[in-house]
Amino acid sequence: MGLMSLSLPNLNERHWRDLHHRLIVSLNQAKDEATLSGAAIHFQVNEQGWRFTTQDAKNNEYLLGDVLAPYLWEKKTTVEGVQDFYLEDVQKNQTIAFKITQGDYFVTIQSRPDGYFAIQ
Repeated sequence: MGLMSLSLPNLNERHWRDLHHRLIVSLNQAKDEATLSGAAIHFQVNEQGWRFTTQDAKNNEYLLGDVLAPYLWEKKTTVEGVQDFYLEDVQKNQTIAFKITQGDYFVTIQSRPDGYFAIQ
């Protein structure tokens, strides 16, 4: 029993690192897609999760899939900072940052000068 309880925090921490790494990869992939295709990709993050959307030829908004599929938080989460933006609007002279907190874990994700995202 003692070994199991010692390994649980490590699993939680690893899950947390994997989760925000997945978000950063998704943000940067969406940034590439917006830059290369000229698509207006909208990002939203809140207490429920995150999602990427764009519009079709008839201006209907739809969710993007695969790596950019929506994610729902599994644990209670708070988000502070910029929570809603278009990726093509991320410019070199504008900083976008948001902090995600789950229990004792938190991460601040911020746009870099090149318009891509990293952990602050």
